[in-house]
Amino acid sequence: MHLPWSQSPSDEFLAPDGQWYSIFRAVVFDSWMLWKDALPPEIEQRALLDQEAYDGITSLGRKLHALHHRLPDYRRLSTSPFNVTSWWDPENEDPEWNSGRSCLFTIDGYTSKEFISYLPDRTNLKLRAVTSHFIEAYVPPDAKNLDQEAA
Repeated sequence: MHLPWSQSPSDEFLAPDGQWYSIFRAVVFDSWMLWKDALPPEIEQRALLDQEAYDGITSLGRKLHALHHRLPDYRRLSTSPFNVTSWWDPENEDPEWNSGRSCLFTIDGYTSKEFISYLPDRTNLKLRAVTSHFIEAYVPPDAKNLDQEAA
């Protein structure tokens, strides 16, 4: 293991910058979304994390974090409301899923339509209700940071 606080090799990952990080680290500062949510559980697949996928994950994480700030109960939370089912899948042939720019999740206390209703008009984050609770989030590859998704 590379980090003194890791209890197993699955607790850490090697980022494209050559640094080892904990999977319990936030994808973006102060976010509830963690690298354990974004990375596959298989250590062998994590080794495929390149700069493009890393950037896709952090871009999507940043936009979801900004949207989460818009929710009325954001400041009262003591545990993560996000339940991520799927995020970066390096073996998926679909570039939306192998780039880190897509994820599927639920958020406690909100239906998919309720959560999507907080999406600002001016954003490059795309949300789609998959079911009444599951939401697919996506950042197009050519998306520019329009307004840094300011809340």
